[in-house]
Amino acid sequence: NIQHCTMTTMSESPITAGVIWIGTDDGKVQVTRTHGAAWVDATAAIASAGGPADRWVSRVFASSHEAGTAYVAKTGFRNDDFRPYLFKTMDYGATWTSISAGLPDQPINVVWEDRKNPRVLFVGNDKGVWVTIDGGARWVRMKGDMPNVPVHDLLVHPREQDLIVGTYGRAIYITDVSVLQQLTESVLAEDVHVFEIKPRKPFQASGGENYDLFGDRYAPTPNEPNAIGIHYYLRDKAERKVSVK
Repeated sequence: NIQHCTMTTMSESPITAGVIWIGTDDGKVQVTRTHGAAWVDATAAIASAGGPADRWVSRVFASSHEAGTAYVAKTGFRNDDFRPYLFKTMDYGATWTSISAGLPDQPINVVWEDRKNPRVLFVGNDKGVWVTIDGGARWVRMKGDMPNVPVHDLLVHPREQDLIVGTYGRAIYITDVSVLQQLTESVLAEDVHVFEIKPRKPFQASGGENYDLFGDRYAPTPNEPNAIGIHYYLRDKAERKVSVK
């Protein structure tokens, strides 16, 4: 049974209904595979992998790819402990592996697994956003226009494939991660690689004329077989005394 405490995070498997993970403010991590009828305490198993049992659970995250896979982030900043605690299980919490090697000594607030590529993970800590393309073996900080601020929430939009970053007091940031979803070690080893193009809606040309069509624009009205559309276009240009080349 769940002890008296405050739940700080919860995540249900999007693959198998009834698989639910919860984390608490006193360090407990528990999982149910029976819609909550029975719970299994995974705290000791995480502790054996290096996660202090009493550290605040900042995030649990159920995988979108495997029902038994989940991620747990703990934070010890309330105890003046700034080490990164991030763990992964693939057997419903029976065993855990630390995947925090290479992350800086900053409290981890959130972890997110990509829906398309399970080896792409994002972490938000008190200094920004970090990403791995190999399941946590190596981490790289995402820079660009991302400021050096605490990140408390992450989400990859399922349609746009944009990473949405929620910061503590410094607004929301959005970036396209569709290329990262396709990035693998084999891709990095290639001399040249053509990535899939992110689908976009066509842009309708304004004015009704079939000219200046470039990029992903399309003509709102097709030309007639006798080219009457082009005739009107040229006549309109002539009436406005605009030279046509």
